[in-house]
Amino acid sequence: MAVLKQFGFLFALGSAGIAMLMITSVPLVEQQLAKLSPERLAKVPPLWVLMLLQGLQLTVLLAISILIGIGCAYRVGLRSHLIDYWVLHTPIRFS
Repeated sequence: MAVLKQFGFLFALGSAGIAMLMITSVPLVEQQLAKLSPERLAKVPPLWVLMLLQGLQLTVLLAISILIGIGCAYRVGLRSHLIDYWVLHTPIRFS
């Protein structure tokens, strides 16, 4: 259950970052689309579809990275005191 809570917390933080990236990358994508020839531009899906696919790709990669990170961290004995405090409400020890 703790792994699921950690995943949810880290996924929420990462999703906020993805949302900010999507908002800031719209002008860049528009600039790249403006450079295309009219023939190639006709084959490109609308901007909202491109942004949706980009966000979906980043979200899948985020989920995979978090799962691998949590799995590897437990196996080698690494932990984050801050994440443990936020998720498990354990006291933070400064030692």
